[in-house]
Amino acid sequence: MKKIIIILASLVFFFGAAHAKEIMFGIQPAIPVHLGGGFDYWKSGFGFGSCLFYSLSSRLSLGAQAVYNFVSPNPSAYVGYSSSGYTFTTIDKAEGRGHVIELAAAIRYYVLSSSRKLSLYLQAGPCFDLMRVRVDEIAGKTKFKLWYGSGTGYTTMHFGSGLIYSSNSLGFSAGSGLSLALGGPIHLEVCPKLTVLFTEGGSTTFLSLSAGLSFVHKIGRR
Repeated sequence: MKKIIIILASLVFFFGAAHAKEIMFGIQPAIPVHLGGGFDYWKSGFGFGSCLFYSLSSRLSLGAQAVYNFVSPNPSAYVGYSSSGYTFTTIDKAEGRGHVIELAAAIRYYVLSSSRKLSLYLQAGPCFDLMRVRVDEIAGKTKFKLWYGSGTGYTTMHFGSGLIYSSNSLGFSAGSGLSLALGGPIHLEVCPKLTVLFTEGGSTTFLSLSAGLSFVHKIGRR
């Protein structure tokens, strides 16, 4: 990962001064889809993010992205959860809230020049995700073994201070996109992206679709 960051920084230093054309800032709502594995304790929700790209040439840009995703507890993850003599065999409800923050660096290559009205691009780079989920209540069927005996039943558990799950993971994301000039500095961008995070004992994969407006500021000769 450190080598990748050094390479990206070197590209900015080497190409930036000679070929800088423009800076692009974008704001994009996003819809992430959890494809399985890794973070079992949550399911994806709506998100929003921003990006900043610095052009190295008419076809190559280097940038960074930040995305905030709202998430909620995944009920199936708590099957088998044990507390105070109760073990859940099925879960009907899991109440709570959480978030995932993704920070990413990316190299963007324009298949069609970024100076065109309609541009197509590919992008890829390393990312770092910070996840935190709080569970306030779970309910479902349980097996219990208490001082007065054992059996099965339906139990609802409330957690006043919440059950907290958190994780930080490195990963890699790649995607393609479409940029349409709407007039002046404003561009409409649509970008589907696949992200793979390396988690303990495996990996987790997301497919996200983001769309929003970007604003381009020219800083060099055309």
